[in-house]
Amino acid sequence: MPSSIRKASGSKTASKTQFLSLPTLYSQGMEDGVNPPELSADLHKKFPGPFDGIVLQNVRHFPHREDPETVARELAIFLKA
Repeated sequence: MPSSIRKASGSKTASKTQFLSLPTLYSQGMEDGVNPPELSADLHKKFPGPFDGIVLQNVRHFPHREDPETVARELAIFLKA
């Protein structure tokens, strides 16, 4: 991958980031074969700010594509809080 694309994607920065203190809503599919929910069990520890995680049934790796209505509804609820 060209360095300009790698830099733009933030892949090096993301891997070095220890904590993010901004409000975060994390959505994940229960059937995600790339990043199974059990691998994300401690993810909330990297977010000392407001954090909410949702795991969607019958959804794989792209919750926003596979169940956009639920993701949008949960995001609206999160943003109102």
